[in-house]
Amino acid sequence: MLCKELLIGFLVAGFASMAVPVRWWQALFLTGHGWLSSIENVVIANNVIIIGSLLAGGMLLLPANNAGISAYLSAATPDDLQGRMNSAAGFISNAASPVAPVLAGLLLESFGGRTETLAGAALVVLSTAPLLASPVIRSLGRPDSWATAATSASR
Repeated sequence: MLCKELLIGFLVAGFASMAVPVRWWQALFLTGHGWLSSIENVVIANNVIIIGSLLAGGMLLLPANNAGISAYLSAATPDDLQGRMNSAAGFISNAASPVAPVLAGLLLESFGGRTETLAGAALVVLSTAPLLASPVIRSLGRPDSWATAATSASR
């Protein structure tokens, strides 16, 4: 079942990166309106349909985001370091897996569901801050220019 979602995410990420103008992505993510609107809907709304649609959107965008990040890492990493990069990325992405349920349970038990949800949303937004603050990440071009840009950035 997970393979189908990953395949859909890879396809959506590929088409989105080529079909959607760069200005649209910048307007959606770099100004903060996309994330702020989503968080506002979770805070204000008690509507199951709104919360479900936000969850569905996140489940669709997460594999697409991971596909884009993995593709850029592969393009920017020299061939002889691909194995190390893959191991390091896997370790970093899986390191929080055992901690996250415990932290979520403690927050839920101590502060309730609303606070726990807001804390989780805040952590997700904060995790994007280093990416959004990096001029190199913000100025990435199309995938066909990644290898050239990575080579010139490493000099």
